[in-house]
Amino acid sequence: MRSSRLRFQRFDSAAQFLAESVILGCLGGSAGLVIGAGVTVIAAGIRHWRVLIPAYGLWGGLAVAIVVAAVAGLYPAARAARLPPAEALRSGD
Repeated sequence: MRSSRLRFQRFDSAAQFLAESVILGCLGGSAGLVIGAGVTVIAAGIRHWRVLIPAYGLWGGLAVAIVVAAVAGLYPAARAARLPPAEALRSGD
């Protein structure tokens, strides 16, 4: 019974690492969208152009950022799953 609880704790630490990377990807993607849209509005205003930012471009950019973050978080999450939980969460080397 002890080994199943230990396995669950290891899964928890891996899930925490993966969730953290997805959240950071979401935040980074959102910041990128705001900055990109802001630069687009400024550039269009300088040139007296009409601003048109399609919604599928915004949602697509956010989706790509989240997927890239999740894929990038898979290796640390898998590595954390193999370590003891206390060791995986330690902020050392």
